[in-house]
Amino acid sequence: MADPLVGRWELVSYALDDGRRPLGDAPTGTLLYTADGYMSVHMSGADRPRFGTRTAAEGDPPHLVAAGSTYVGYCGRYEWLGDRVAHRVTVSFFPDYVGTELVREAELDGDLLTLRAYPPSVRATPVLVWRRVTAAADGTVTAGRPPDGAGR
Repeated sequence: MADPLVGRWELVSYALDDGRRPLGDAPTGTLLYTADGYMSVHMSGADRPRFGTRTAAEGDPPHLVAAGSTYVGYCGRYEWLGDRVAHRVTVSFFPDYVGTELVREAELDGDLLTLRAYPPSVRATPVLVWRRVTAAADGTVTAGRPPDGAGR
């Protein structure tokens, strides 16, 4: 059976099941799954303040804290388990993820993929909705947020 996750996905929404939105109301993000078993995810809040410097290393502590609190990123191997996906983290912005396995409940509905942390958290469980990005024969790419913020 072909792996239904392979491809590029664009973030539609990211919220906790208690209603909080860790990256704000309009986060952006890309999730990649490759045919040879690798994954990468990057998400950030919209309207992140710029540092006004040439490199991140030149940023002052308040800018670094703001940037770190509005960004999520990690990569590694993954395994599709049918109703779940396991992300085996090898590189992460958050060092404590490295060497861990992050399991997500996965629900596919057409071009939408919903991922929920598994097992659910006793505090609040992250729920992420992704839309598959597809390229037409002419090279145009289609994806994006549902009209009028639907699905948020």
